[in-house]
Amino acid sequence: MKLIIKELIKFSVPGVISTVAGLMTILVCTRILGDMDKGNYYLLAVCLPVSYFLLAIYESFKAATITLLAKEADKSSFFITIIIPLVIASCLVFIITLLSFIFLYKEIFYLLKVPSFFYGSTYYFCSSLILANALTGVFYIFLAAFIALKKPLIAATFSVFISVLICVFTYLFSNVMGYNWVGYIMALVLSSALGIVLSMFYVQEKFLTLSHSVSLSRTALINGIILPLKAGFPVFVSYLLILSNLVFINIVLVNFGASVLTGFSIAYRIQSVAIIPAIAMGTAMAVLYSRCLYSKNYQTAEQILLVGFAGCILIYMVISVFLYINKISIIHFITSDQSVVLPAATYLCYLSLTYIAMGPFLAYLTMLEQTGSGKKALMINSVYFILSMVLGISLTAYFNNYKYLYLSIAIINVMTFLYVVTMLLIRYLMRSGNKFLNLRRNEKCTITSLS
Repeated sequence: MKLIIKELIKFSVPGVISTVAGLMTILVCTRILGDMDKGNYYLLAVCLPVSYFLLAIYESFKAATITLLAKEADKSSFFITIIIPLVIASCLVFIITLLSFIFLYKEIFYLLKVPSFFYGSTYYFCSSLILANALTGVFYIFLAAFIALKKPLIAATFSVFISVLICVFTYLFSNVMGYNWVGYIMALVLSSALGIVLSMFYVQEKFLTLSHSVSLSRTALINGIILPLKAGFPVFVSYLLILSNLVFINIVLVNFGASVLTGFSIAYRIQSVAIIPAIAMGTAMAVLYSRCLYSKNYQTAEQILLVGFAGCILIYMVISVFLYINKISIIHFITSDQSVVLPAATYLCYLSLTYIAMGPFLAYLTMLEQTGSGKKALMINSVYFILSMVLGISLTAYFNNYKYLYLSIAIINVMTFLYVVTMLLIRYLMRSGNKFLNLRRNEKCTITSLS
């Protein structure tokens, strides 16, 4: 048990540090751009669904990287057989995303109810963001590979360093040089490119000397591109559900004014920071669980699942109470616009305490996604979002009050947590029952042989 806890901490803490650095970068850059121009707060709020679409691509390739590296018998050839096809597949996906956005941006903006006078700046910001994130996506693949190859500290170090650079470059290009949001895009491109170069140097130093003689045929390359797309597709669809959820929420909240929509955007970014430990714990559980499965150590695999889930509950008891008590101070750290403080605080008032349920639930889903059970995670996610949207939109429309949307999400958070707890208990009892039956069979066989 102690060894399991130690291993979970070893993998989850660097993951928390890495993800905190990434999301704190978003919060800091939001403040920098908002102080430069108040209109940037609304620009970032409108583009939030696009940002989460890009996150869906990141997470799908992260899940594919971890899953494929867990199955790779020869770790010395991973760069040629896995990383190169993943990078090519990722670039293709981002190119398709950019072209789709260019052709469909008017329909997307109409769906999001973007004001017509705001089309120009929103179009250029979103298209530039997609292009810049193509490089960020490649860097993300390297970070996932380092985690899967038992180098979580290297992944965390690179992630923190690049995150700091993004903040520094954003301030330099946006505020000092006056490039506004273009400076943020420039910072992303420059920092991500540097992160890729550093990752390549590390791979060359530690791994490439072992795999320089490995060749990759055209057929193997094509298969290598298709395989991660298949492995990551359920995860991608799960994140598209998050995107759909955000689109529906945006459509509902835009009717209550720009301050409510912007307040939700800021509160949602705070929530994104709050769920970091859950995602990190889920990733740690996935890496250790996969390792035990492929070594056929099933008992330890089950212990990892239960210990990780229980630990996540304890962690989120602290996080939820802390957020609920300090929500106003945290919001003031992100924005100086007083008109959005109350709407943002309203969201956290309804949702923050339910993170006790939401955190372990997300950790379990992350573990499923990164251990090849993406379809099961997709099914659970589908039920979650359908219920929350149907209930939320119905109550909001009936009472003409957006607070009922937040209340509905809070209720569904608790319900899904209870569902996962019930499933884990049934799974544990069934396995315990099977062990008992096997023990009784062995006893009967022993008595028969003695008689």
